[in-house]
Amino acid sequence: MRKTDYRSAFCCLLSWSLLVAGCAQTQRATAPPRTHVETVAFTTTTNRVSIIDVATSVLATSNFSITLANDRIGLLQTDYVPISSIQSVFADSISGLPVGDDILMRVTVNAEDQGESNYVRIKGSFRSVSRTGDSISLIGLFWLERVTKRMAGTLDVAYTPQLSDSIYLQALAAAADETPPRHKWSSAARALGIVVAVLFAATLMISTFGPGSNRDVPPQ
Repeated sequence: MRKTDYRSAFCCLLSWSLLVAGCAQTQRATAPPRTHVETVAFTTTTNRVSIIDVATSVLATSNFSITLANDRIGLLQTDYVPISSIQSVFADSISGLPVGDDILMRVTVNAEDQGESNYVRIKGSFRSVSRTGDSISLIGLFWLERVTKRMAGTLDVAYTPQLSDSIYLQALAAAADETPPRHKWSSAARALGIVVAVLFAATLMISTFGPGSNRDVPPQ
């Protein structure tokens, strides 16, 4: 094989290794975070228009961004916001404990007509870019119930949270112990390993079979 052929083969191997490494890194980086969902509810005799008005007011004052509000069908939805932003409007010892900015929460409110009353279902969707444990659901549910209690109280309805403060504190401790997945570093290390391995194999092949090697030199 001529010297130019070895150079071409080496370039092909290098290009292939960089392509594979880039694909592996892109696939890892674009994996969407898991969404955790919790739902709570209460019943009220208040009409849909008032329910959506109250829900909009409570969520807006809780630092949510409203993306959809339709009082005719009884539907409201917010954008994802950090839980740390929500807890800042609740002043007590529990809310003073930090949860970080990496847990996001979105709220969807549905007011379903049941004749003389409306069944109000509040769904919370939670995501985290750096945590994967079930503590995300418990932390999110705690704040979803706090927002729901304030919403129900404004509508003169009693709502009792299911999640106790002690369980919430345990969830905070579990979240603090979780090791965030190394998205960027793990994919970058994998990509570098692929490139190094291929380059080493190509260099070894060229040094063994390429021009200047003594593989085919006849004995003296």
